[in-house]
Amino acid sequence: LFGVKVAKVNTISVRGRFRRQGAHAGYTASSKKAIVTLTKEWTGFYNRIAQRFFHRPRVSHIDLDGYGSFIWKLIDGKRTVYDISRKLDEAYPGMEKSLSRLIKFLEILRDHHFIVWKNAGEKAK
Repeated sequence: LFGVKVAKVNTISVRGRFRRQGAHAGYTASSKKAIVTLTKEWTGFYNRIAQRFFHRPRVSHIDLDGYGSFIWKLIDGKRTVYDISRKLDEAYPGMEKSLSRLIKFLEILRDHHFIVWKNAGEKAK
């Protein structure tokens, strides 16, 4: 949307955490996480002026953290915010205020024109 493209998806290996329960000790299973990098190309008259006179970049690279990458991969236009919030709770059970964090992240994406709300043009009855 709006000239935003996924530049790359890096996978990192995450070592399992050390856990101890009574006399037993060991590591949890290791896993892999994907980190998404978005690219935004700045085009238009005012952006070209900023690029020429204020040395602004033509392309911005935005690295999302683990939560942001997880949410970005779930945004497909078919899932609702509630569905994404349930998936987020399943993947990160210890996260506090996950719904409010999700809504704030989606609002930031919308404010920067990375996403649009599907029913944004309809009026509530």
